[in-house]
Amino acid sequence: MARLIVGSVVIPFLFVIVMSGVEYLARPRLLWDLMTDVGWDMCILGIGVTGGIFSAPEMEKGWGPEGSLLAAVIVIAVNLVAGIGIQILKRDLGTSRVVGTFGIVLGIFAVALPSALSFWR
Repeated sequence: MARLIVGSVVIPFLFVIVMSGVEYLARPRLLWDLMTDVGWDMCILGIGVTGGIFSAPEMEKGWGPEGSLLAAVIVIAVNLVAGIGIQILKRDLGTSRVVGTFGIVLGIFAVALPSALSFWR
Protein backbone atom coordinates (compact mmCIF):
# COMPACT_ATOMS: atom_id res chain seq x y z
CA MET A 1 0.00 0.00 0.00
CA ALA A 2 2.83 2.42 0.83
CA ARG A 3 4.39 1.79 -2.58
CA LEU A 4 1.05 2.63 -4.23
CA ILE A 5 0.77 5.94 -2.37
CA VAL A 6 4.39 6.93 -2.96
CA GLY A 7 4.23 6.09 -6.66
CA SER A 8 0.77 7.53 -7.29
CA VAL A 9 0.67 10.54 -4.97
CA VAL A 10 3.94 11.59 -3.36
CA ILE A 11 6.19 11.59 -6.43
CA PRO A 12 3.68 13.36 -8.72
CA PHE A 13 2.92 15.91 -5.98
CA LEU A 14 6.62 16.68 -5.56
CA PHE A 15 6.98 17.14 -9.30
CA VAL A 16 4.05 19.59 -9.34
CA ILE A 17 5.91 21.66 -6.77
CA VAL A 18 9.24 21.39 -8.63
CA MET A 19 7.73 22.20 -12.02
CA SER A 20 5.84 25.16 -10.54
CA GLY A 21 9.15 26.45 -9.18
CA VAL A 22 10.73 26.07 -12.61
CA GLU A 23 7.77 27.89 -14.17
CA TYR A 24 8.21 30.71 -11.65
CA LEU A 25 11.91 31.01 -12.53
CA ALA A 26 11.02 31.29 -16.21
CA ARG A 27 8.22 33.80 -15.65
CA PRO A 28 8.25 35.55 -12.24
CA ARG A 29 4.84 36.74 -11.07
CA LEU A 30 2.88 37.40 -7.92
CA LEU A 31 2.91 34.61 -5.35
CA TRP A 32 -0.91 34.56 -5.24
CA ASP A 33 -1.16 34.05 -8.98
CA LEU A 34 1.33 31.19 -8.79
CA MET A 35 -0.57 29.62 -5.87
CA THR A 36 -3.82 29.73 -7.86
CA ASP A 37 -2.16 27.96 -10.78
CA VAL A 38 -0.56 25.36 -8.49
CA GLY A 39 -4.01 24.68 -6.98
CA TRP A 40 -5.39 24.16 -10.49
CA ASP A 41 -2.49 21.84 -11.32
CA MET A 42 -3.17 19.84 -8.16
CA CYS A 43 -6.82 19.41 -9.17
CA ILE A 44 -5.63 17.93 -12.46
CA LEU A 45 -3.14 15.79 -10.55
CA GLY A 46 -5.94 14.62 -8.25
CA ILE A 47 -7.87 13.29 -11.24
CA GLY A 48 -4.79 11.42 -12.47
CA VAL A 49 -4.05 10.09 -9.00
CA THR A 50 -7.61 8.81 -8.80
CA GLY A 51 -7.15 6.73 -11.93
CA GLY A 52 -3.86 5.33 -10.68
CA ILE A 53 -5.10 4.47 -7.21
CA PHE A 54 -8.55 3.09 -7.95
CA SER A 55 -7.44 0.94 -10.88
CA ALA A 56 -4.84 -0.85 -8.74
CA PRO A 57 -5.65 -4.50 -8.02
CA GLU A 58 -5.35 -3.90 -4.26
CA MET A 59 -8.13 -1.33 -4.42
CA GLU A 60 -10.40 -3.50 -6.53
CA LYS A 61 -9.85 -6.32 -4.07
CA GLY A 62 -10.73 -4.10 -1.09
CA TRP A 63 -13.61 -2.13 -2.59
CA GLY A 64 -14.76 -4.57 -5.26
CA PRO A 65 -14.90 -3.55 -8.92
CA GLU A 66 -18.15 -1.61 -8.63
CA GLY A 67 -17.19 0.11 -5.39
CA SER A 68 -13.83 1.12 -6.76
CA LEU A 69 -15.42 2.58 -9.89
CA LEU A 70 -18.06 4.44 -7.89
CA ALA A 71 -15.44 5.90 -5.53
CA ALA A 72 -13.33 7.00 -8.50
CA VAL A 73 -16.30 8.70 -10.18
CA ILE A 74 -17.21 10.53 -6.96
CA VAL A 75 -13.61 11.67 -6.41
CA ILE A 76 -13.30 12.87 -10.01
CA ALA A 77 -16.57 14.80 -9.69
CA VAL A 78 -15.36 16.45 -6.47
CA ASN A 79 -12.03 17.33 -8.13
CA LEU A 80 -13.84 18.84 -11.11
CA VAL A 81 -15.96 20.99 -8.79
CA ALA A 82 -12.80 22.11 -6.95
CA GLY A 83 -11.10 23.00 -10.24
CA ILE A 84 -14.15 24.87 -11.51
CA GLY A 85 -14.32 26.70 -8.18
CA ILE A 86 -10.70 27.83 -8.56
CA GLN A 87 -11.35 29.12 -12.07
CA ILE A 88 -14.53 30.95 -11.03
CA LEU A 89 -12.72 32.61 -8.11
CA LYS A 90 -9.86 33.58 -10.40
CA ARG A 91 -12.27 35.04 -12.96
CA ASP A 92 -14.43 36.94 -10.50
CA LEU A 93 -11.85 38.11 -7.95
CA GLY A 94 -8.66 38.24 -10.03
CA THR A 95 -5.30 37.72 -8.38
CA SER A 96 -5.48 38.08 -4.62
CA ARG A 97 -4.44 36.44 -1.39
CA VAL A 98 -7.91 34.96 -0.92
CA VAL A 99 -7.95 33.35 -4.38
CA GLY A 100 -4.41 31.99 -3.98
CA THR A 101 -5.17 30.55 -0.56
CA PHE A 102 -8.43 28.94 -1.69
CA GLY A 103 -6.66 27.60 -4.78
CA ILE A 104 -4.02 25.85 -2.70
CA VAL A 105 -6.57 24.54 -0.18
CA LEU A 106 -8.82 23.13 -2.92
CA GLY A 107 -5.81 21.68 -4.72
CA ILE A 108 -4.52 19.93 -1.61
CA PHE A 109 -8.03 18.60 -0.97
CA ALA A 110 -8.20 17.30 -4.55
CA VAL A 111 -5.01 15.27 -4.03
CA ALA A 112 -5.76 14.28 -0.43
CA LEU A 113 -9.23 12.88 -1.12
CA PRO A 114 -8.20 9.91 -3.28
CA SER A 115 -5.22 9.30 -0.99
CA ALA A 116 -7.44 9.19 2.08
CA LEU A 117 -9.95 6.88 0.40
CA SER A 118 -7.16 4.47 -0.47
CA PHE A 119 -6.54 3.97 3.26
CA TRP A 120 -10.26 3.59 3.99
CA ARG A 121 -11.00 0.34 2.27
